[in-house]
Amino acid sequence: MTFGISLRAAELRRMAANLMRIAAEIEVTMAVNETGARARPAQDSWYDSNRERLASAALDHYRSRRKRANHLPAELFGEPAWDILLDLFIARIRNRNISVTSACIASDVPNTTALRWLNLLEQMNLVRREQHETDSRVTWVKLTDGGFKIFTEYFEDISQNSGLFIELDQYLIEKSSNSINSI
Repeated sequence: MTFGISLRAAELRRMAANLMRIAAEIEVTMAVNETGARARPAQDSWYDSNRERLASAALDHYRSRRKRANHLPAELFGEPAWDILLDLFIARIRNRNISVTSACIASDVPNTTALRWLNLLEQMNLVRREQHETDSRVTWVKLTDGGFKIFTEYFEDISQNSGLFIELDQYLIEKSSNSINSI
C-alpha cells in the first residue's frame, strides 16, 4: 500500500516539474515576444556607448558568484543556466565564440548537467547551437537575439538602479555636510 502511494507521489512530482518547465518556457517566450514588440529607438545608441560597461557588469556579476565559493559551500548556490547565459552574453558583446565545452565549464557543474541545461535553454529559445564552419568536432553556443535583448535590458535596469542609489548617497552626504556646516 505505501509503495503505491510513493509511486503516486513520485508521479505527481514529475508532473509538477514538467508543469514548472512548461510555465518557464511560456514566461520566456512571452518575455522575448514582449521585448521584441517594445519600441526602443535609443537602444542601439545606448548599447553602442555602453557595450563594454555591460560586458564588465556581467563579468563582475559572474566573478562575484564564483567568489562566494571561497566563503560558503558551493552546493548552496546552483544556477548553472544563469552562469551559462552570463558567459554567452559577455561573449556576444565581445564578439567571441563559445563552444559547448566552454559553456559547460562556465556553468560550474558536471558536463551532463550543463548539457541538460543547454538543451532546456535551447528549447526556451534563449540559446542556439551552430556548427563550426571548418571543424565538425566543434559546436558553438550563442545567445539568440531575444535572449540578448533580455540580458541587455536586465543589465540596463541594474545600471539605472545603481545610478539611483549613487545619486541618493551623494544627496545624503551633501545634506549631512550642509547640516554640519550650519552648526
